[in-house]
Amino acid sequence: MRSVVAIASLACLACASTKQPHILLIVADDLGWNDVPWTNPEVVAPNLQALRQDGITLGDYHLYKVCSPTRASLMTGRYPNRAGLHDFLGHNAPEAVSANYTFISESMKEAGYATHMVGKWHLGYWDWQYIPTGRGFESFFGYMGGAEDYFNHTHTGCDAQPSGPGYASLDLARTWPNKTIKSQPQYKDIYSNEVFLPHVQQIIDDHPPSQPLFLFFPVQHVHEPLQVPERYTKPYEHLKGTLPEDRITLLGMVGAMDEIIGDVVKYMQKKGLWDNTIMIFSTDNGGNVQMAGNNYPLRGGKFTFWEGGNRGAAFIYSASESLIPKALRNKTYDGLFHVADWYATIAEVGGASLPASAIDSVSQWSALCAQGKDGYPRSEIIHETNTDATGAITLGKIRSGKWNLYIGTPFKSRQKMLNGWIRPDGSRVAGNDTCATSPCLFDMETDVTEHYNVASEHPEIVKELLAKLTAAAVCPDSWCELDHYTGPNDCCEAFDVYGAYGPWAKIDRSGIALV
Repeated sequence: MRSVVAIASLACLACASTKQPHILLIVADDLGWNDVPWTNPEVVAPNLQALRQDGITLGDYHLYKVCSPTRASLMTGRYPNRAGLHDFLGHNAPEAVSANYTFISESMKEAGYATHMVGKWHLGYWDWQYIPTGRGFESFFGYMGGAEDYFNHTHTGCDAQPSGPGYASLDLARTWPNKTIKSQPQYKDIYSNEVFLPHVQQIIDDHPPSQPLFLFFPVQHVHEPLQVPERYTKPYEHLKGTLPEDRITLLGMVGAMDEIIGDVVKYMQKKGLWDNTIMIFSTDNGGNVQMAGNNYPLRGGKFTFWEGGNRGAAFIYSASESLIPKALRNKTYDGLFHVADWYATIAEVGGASLPASAIDSVSQWSALCAQGKDGYPRSEIIHETNTDATGAITLGKIRSGKWNLYIGTPFKSRQKMLNGWIRPDGSRVAGNDTCATSPCLFDMETDVTEHYNVASEHPEIVKELLAKLTAAAVCPDSWCELDHYTGPNDCCEAFDVYGAYGPWAKIDRSGIALV
C-alpha cells in the first residue's frame, strides 16, 4: 500500500468551504505568455478574461519547456526530472510515467471524487495501467499522443488502413477501467470543439451534484497543426497585413479555445455545479514561436529553458465567495508557483491525502487566500538537472529567490532562433548567451526579460546555485525513471485491432492485452 501524508485541513482560514468543491482543471497546449488578453490586448478571449478578472492570476508561474514533463509534474507532484522526463514522450514510444507514483486522479478518487478526463494524455500508453483509466480516471475520451489533426483526429505513425473499426492514423478513443477501448471514427471532419464539448456535457449531465467532481480537461488548442474555422479569425481581420497569416490563425484558435471553455462554464451553471466549483486554468509550456505562438517580452519559447519556455499563463477562479472572497478577486499572486504545486493545493482544498511520491508539491492554498501576507511557501524551483556519467551537470536551470541560473545551452542547437526575443509580428532580436562554457545568471526582479547576464558580478551566488543543482540531480527515492517495455513494439498492431491508437504491449487479436 502506498504511504500517504494527511492534509491537515479542508480549506484555509481566509477561504473556507463547508463541503468539497468540484474541481475543473483546464490545461491549454502551447499557449504563450503573449497569447492571452491579460498580457496582450489584441487577443480576443472574453470568457477567459472575465474569469481571470474575477479570480486570482498567477504572476510567477512555472512549467517545463515542453508538454509531457509538465503534464507528468501536474499528475505526480514531482519535478519533471524526478518523474523521469527530460523531453516529451514519442508518440509510439515504449515508455510511460512510472506506476510507482500516485496520480492526482487517484488521490481525488480516494477522497470521494468522481474523476473524469477529456482531451490530451501524452504520458505513455503502451499498457493498460498507463492510460488515464488505469491511473484513477473513471472515464476517458480523447487522444493518447501529443497532437492530432483538429478535423480528422489523426496522428502520423501507423499510416496503413486498419482492419479494425477506425481509419488510418486515428487517435481518438474512449476507454474504461475494465480494459476496454472504443475508437471514435464518427467524428471525422468535425472540428475539435464539436467533438470534445458534447462529452464534457455528458459527464456533467450524468454527475450527481451531491458528489464532488474532479474533471480534467486538457484542451487541444493551440498546438499545431494550425487549424481553425474561418469564423474564429474574423475578430482579427483588421490585423491582416500587420501580423503574419499564421499568427492570425493561432489567435483564432485561442478564440475557439475560449469558446469551448465558456460553453463548459455555462453548462456547469445550467446544471447547478458552478457555484461550488474551483476552476484552474494553466498552459503546459511557453508558446511555440515556430508555430505562431508568442511570449514577448519574455525570452525564447517552447523547447527552451528561457522564461518564454518556462513561465506560463495561469489563474484560479471560483464563483463561490466562501472559496474566493471578494477582496481576493482581480488580484495577481506574486508567489513563486510550480505546476507540481497544483497536486498539494488541490488535495488540500478537496480534503484528499498527499502521497509520499509527490515529493515536490507544495500547497499554495493558504498563501493564495492570504495573498502572500504571511509569506510564500516556495522560494526555489528546480527546472532541469541533466548530468553526465560522473554526475556533473551538463544542462540545468534553477530559480532561487530572485535568481535564474542556467548551465548548458538553454535552447536546442537546431533552434538558435529561439535564443532571443520574438515580437508578435514575427520579427526577432538575437540573443548571445549560451551558458555552455560558463553559467548564466539573471536577476528576475530587475530583468525578467533576461537581457543582462550578471554571473561575473556574483560568483558566490553562481557557486551556491550550482551546488544546489548538483544536489537536486540525485534521486531522493529511487523512483526517478520512466517505466519501459522491452518487448516488440506492436503499436500498429494495436491500431489494427482497435481502429485507433491504444495499449499495445503483448496485444492479441481479440483486442484485449494479455496479462
